[in-house]
Amino acid sequence: TLRPIGPSWAELSEDLERMAALRTTVPGLFSPSRDALRLVGDDTPETVRVVFWRDSAVWCPYCMKVQLFLEESNISYRVEWVNMQSYGDKRPEFLRISPAGLLPVCEIDGEVVRDSDRILKVLKRLGLARQGYDIMPDTGSLLLGEAEAAIDLVYQLQGSWMSWLRSPVSDAACRAAVESRLDAVEDVLARRPEGPFVLGKFSIVECHLAGILERVAASSAYFKGFFVRSTPSDRSAGQRWPRIQQWFSALEARPAFRSLCGDFFTHSHDLPPQLGTCAPNGKGAACADYIDGVPGCGAWLLPLPAEDPFEPLPLPLGLVEQDDGAAASEAAAQSARLEAAAAVMRNHDAVTSFALRALALPGLPSVRAELSDPNRGSGGGDDDRLLVDCALRHVVLHLLHGGGRAPPPDELPAALRQSGGERWRESLRYLQRRVGVPRDMSASAARQLRAHIGAVCGL
Repeated sequence: TLRPIGPSWAELSEDLERMAALRTTVPGLFSPSRDALRLVGDDTPETVRVVFWRDSAVWCPYCMKVQLFLEESNISYRVEWVNMQSYGDKRPEFLRISPAGLLPVCEIDGEVVRDSDRILKVLKRLGLARQGYDIMPDTGSLLLGEAEAAIDLVYQLQGSWMSWLRSPVSDAACRAAVESRLDAVEDVLARRPEGPFVLGKFSIVECHLAGILERVAASSAYFKGFFVRSTPSDRSAGQRWPRIQQWFSALEARPAFRSLCGDFFTHSHDLPPQLGTCAPNGKGAACADYIDGVPGCGAWLLPLPAEDPFEPLPLPLGLVEQDDGAAASEAAAQSARLEAAAAVMRNHDAVTSFALRALALPGLPSVRAELSDPNRGSGGGDDDRLLVDCALRHVVLHLLHGGGRAPPPDELPAALRQSGGERWRESLRYLQRRVGVPRDMSASAARQLRAHIGAVCGL
């Protein structure tokens, strides 16, 4: 039987503790997959009036709409998680209050409220928003009419985008329809020179628009080679839709959105099982390969470029005011590496077991989500577990101390070199493709973890 090689998890944890000052922390950030109780002010668990049922993988844009509203309205709530139909079974207690199994659902003062739009209206009617945090205009106000028109535009954009995303034909016409809706969003934003949001300041409109527009940006780049956001590979979006770029930047400065937003990889793989299909038009192949870390395209390897060529990644909130761009970029990368290391260390036994699913047979019954297999158990034997554990510790070691550089081949522990490597590499690559954002960590941290796994697997 092999013996563990390299620094222990306890030693790595001590290293992380010593480096804590290098990690950017900001009040208001939270984990939508772990933080079950969000208390505001003097509220206690006993006084919470809202129970919020959301999807456990943090894929659902309608759940995002409700949670963004709760956070920005400063409403205390408790979270209950339930699987979406595309990746698992529903909890019996959830089906008792929502027999159709649809998400999201809220229990507000004991009343079961379904449908995201209705949930927001009930929260508004009951006046649960804290004073100074009411983001929904009052009935009869001029702003309410403006907000309702903008929300209607969001639904029009969503319809045009989903039609194009799922259609293998009429590519030019479908693209033109999406561009027309984006032009309309740009015009609405331009009406408020004080900006940067639709009504000037953050409002219920952003709760509707945020989850849709970030998914439009991710999926259109991946499946269609169409960029809503300005990137190093395509600056045209910034020229055509400058206010949309400003809107994204302002949204990314808010802790609630940063806690809930996904990345291009997660959205590009969570949408097909939800929508049934997504139809590539061939123009997004280079972008899709890079997002997926396809060998030979230069992705998911070290050293990472300062900017991702296809996906805009904002600086951590605590660094956005730094004047020195190079220093801020390196500090951001270091903070992301530490976040990724902490996420692996927090539950390393379970992470090891999860990676070992690669060595097991697919679970039954299967589910629609390509990268989800909730009924699959861990595979391999004791030696496999020790090797995968050793490899994960080596990944974390380089996240902590590697400075973003590729580890030299002679640093690979002897046990990993002498094992042949196929099985532990297969396990780490299985894990690499299943890092979810924001379920597991932020987009920048996921980028670092995928690249460090790729570097170690390449040794």
